[in-house]
Amino acid sequence: MATGALSGQPTRGHARGSSTVLVLLARSPCVAGWQDAVKPAKGGAAVEVEVVPGSRESRFPAGYNPWRGRIEAKVKAPPEEGKANAELCGLAADAFGLPHASVRVTSGQTSRRKTLHVALEPAAAIERLRGRMAAWERC
Repeated sequence: MATGALSGQPTRGHARGSSTVLVLLARSPCVAGWQDAVKPAKGGAAVEVEVVPGSRESRFPAGYNPWRGRIEAKVKAPPEEGKANAELCGLAADAFGLPHASVRVTSGQTSRRKTLHVALEPAAAIERLRGRMAAWERC
């Protein structure tokens, strides 16, 4: 019987050992490339976001999902009548140091995967998020 490469636990076949490795990689705190979620858009930047509505706490950014290429956000508001979207825009505006009217949802109004339009050039948007995203870049 083989053992898992990382856990030393007995495994039955190759697939189980592979999934263990993938799970450990998914939880790695060292993730670079979050800047790719910020793209040029007409009149500012488009920020790709994945939202968790109904969370215990509100936070933007709350991490980075490298497989989806999106910055993560958590909002307390439920996904009803645009409440979560409004809270997300307010959190993002605060993070970017902008008035709330300078951030809006341009796609994904009823989805967890959204695109925000931010009234900043992409380079400026990345620079303003850099300090908040530092926790997800450390190795």
